Amino acid sequence: MRRLAHLVALLWIVAGAAHATERFPGHEWSRAEPEPLGWSRDGLAAARAWSERVAPSAAVMIVHKGQVVADWGDTATKSNLHSVRKSLLGALIGIAVAQGKIDLRATLEGFGIATIRPR
Repeated sequence: MRRLAHLVALLWIVAGAAHATERFPGHEWSRAEPEPLGWSRDGLAAARAWSERVAPSAAVMIVHKGQVVADWGDTATKSNLHSVRKSLLGALIGIAVAQGKIDLRATLEGFGIATIRPR
């Protein structure tokens, strides 16, 4: 369950980062009010309650266009995360597919990449 919470938080972060402008955090992250960015305060409260009840996490941070919209837990402490790379890449590939940047019907042969045949 803890992994599920990390995955949900990571997907929220990736979704915000995928549409980020040239705003990057320095030593401190800037904060934004959720409503002007299209986030529901009630929806964020429900997400927090759900994540704390179903799959408690050390921390969750929701970032939209480089600004923190919501966070809870100890976001200042580093956490060891394992096997996150596949989830992150899957989310990024999903975004690129939705934007039409990756064609899932493409083949390696279509890119001029020869497949290696077993001996």
